[in-house]
Formats: sequence, structure tokens, C-alpha cells
Amino acid sequence: TRSALQVATLTAVIKQHLLEPHRPFVLTAPPTLRLTDPSQTLLQAGLVPTALLQLRWNDNGSADGRVMLRPEFMSTMVPLDDVSQRRIG
Repeated sequence: TRSALQVATLTAVIKQHLLEPHRPFVLTAPPTLRLTDPSQTLLQAGLVPTALLQLRWNDNGSADGRVMLRPEFMSTMVPLDDVSQRRIG
């Protein structure tokens, strides 16, 4: 099941969609969760059944308003408001 996947797998998938996959980053989940143990499963990390994650560069750099994701991935994105309405409606 997906809950048995490791944080390392999630990180690898995210790297595939970044314009700068070589830059170090950390994943966080509000309010204080930092995903720092790559061997943890998604369930152990508290990401199941759902989670909203933030990506923060870990090299003192910033995105400076630049797009961080590959265009082919950006084109598949749906605003969160649209997703919420689909679940409710």
C-alpha cells in the first residue's frame, strides 16, 4: 500500500518534478513536522491518509518568485479550491 512507501520514495518522486533536482530541500507539514528520516514510512510520518506538504530549499537559497517545478508537471496542477469542491460536490 502507499502508506508503506518510505519518505525517501516521496522525496525521489518530488525531485523528478523539480527544475533544480540537485538542490537540497526539506519537506515540512504544518505546523511543525519536518520529514528528515528517509526510512520512515508515509504512515509513520503522519502523512496518511492525506497531507499538505511544503518544500523549502535547504541551501540558504530561495526561489525568489521563480517557478520550481517542471512545466509538464505544472500543466497538470489543479487549484486546491477546485479539489475541495470536487470532493464535496
